[in-house]
Amino acid sequence: MTTLDIELLGAMRELAAAQLPSDTSIHSGRPLRRFALELHVPDERHQELEAELQAAATAEGPHLRGSEGRWRVLDGWSKVSTGRRREICIYRMEVQEVQEVQEVQEAEVPDLVDQPFLARTAERVMANSRALAELLEELHARGVLDEGRSLAIAAAATPRPLTREEARELSRTDRLSH
Repeated sequence: MTTLDIELLGAMRELAAAQLPSDTSIHSGRPLRRFALELHVPDERHQELEAELQAAATAEGPHLRGSEGRWRVLDGWSKVSTGRRREICIYRMEVQEVQEVQEVQEAEVPDLVDQPFLARTAERVMANSRALAELLEELHARGVLDEGRSLAIAAAATPRPLTREEARELSRTDRLSH
């Protein structure tokens, strides 16, 4: 059992929490923490809490703020009002860590946005390179191009070496994983 600090009903509250198996982010593949919580709320505030939980259960939020990030309420919380004190409602629910969209746009989205286009462009370049090499071989084999001219055309089709600055830029990274 651990505790989570989560803002509910206008105040930061320290709640007992039982850790559940993590879920995987569809955006980054990293594990997202999940917890089961139990809240005791005065009956006169249960509608206000219901509204907060309903809003925090949507994918877009607003999610619950906590000292360790934001938390999405998972669907299916329960409310029990039968206890020793009927004026107290007991809520049982699960929350899951929310991965900030900014965290995913900075880390992976730029790479993912251009990935299909870049992969397709690379396929085309490789296909054109193979076609050119075969064409040069065929022209040389049929005597249309002599050895020197064939080598000159092949050299012209070879990309130039990277400059030191280009090589450095290709190996640069904005974020390092721990």
